[in-house]
Amino acid sequence: LARVTTKAASRKNAPSQAVAEIDPKASGKTLVAEGKSLAASDPERAMRSFNEALRKDPNTGEAYLQRGILHIRQEKATAALSDFENAVRLDRTADAWVWLAVANFHLKHYKEVGEVARSLSGPFNNPFVHGLARIGARSMSDARYALGEASDHSTDADAPTHCELGKAFLRVGKPDKASGHFSRAIDLQPGMAEVYLQRAQAWEKTRNRAAAKADREMYRKLTGGPSQSS
Repeated sequence: LARVTTKAASRKNAPSQAVAEIDPKASGKTLVAEGKSLAASDPERAMRSFNEALRKDPNTGEAYLQRGILHIRQEKATAALSDFENAVRLDRTADAWVWLAVANFHLKHYKEVGEVARSLSGPFNNPFVHGLARIGARSMSDARYALGEASDHSTDADAPTHCELGKAFLRVGKPDKASGHFSRAIDLQPGMAEVYLQRAQAWEKTRNRAAAKADREMYRKLTGGPSQSS
């Protein structure tokens, strides 16, 4: 990982704190790898790593992809959409197309989600994207079927993907499946604080009040903020 240095915050009357600085000698590839490793526990520093990687090489598709995923986690879908469009333009990987669909889904651009679903055919066919497209078309039965297929093939999925699957299952009225995917995301990346709130919503829908309360408290501990009780 890229080496970082620290300096004390110099603002007058500001509390003393260490501010991580990016190693100016780190390569773009190293910065992207560092950002990915820090995205769960330190999203602000991860964002700086992705930004610096793109400053060094604006044609790094992976940096756009990973920064876009971080934007999605922060509920900044418009910024994410721009990053995923650049990732598709540069790399055209299946992952870039899938996350492009996710960003469009968050923005309620359902026509565009359907277009991505149709584009992902053959070996790149993705039932998750088809599930999102069917939600957009208000075909919940078809959406549940597609998402079920996506869930069956999610063994090797990463934490952000499990999180998005969980959100989709909540949309189609499957809180048990949603909580399972949120739990898998937490297993993979325990520092993703927002997933505890999302799992709490699933617990609420299954009337598991104690589990929902525990997840909201964990969110508070991880962020130092309110537990956002419903």
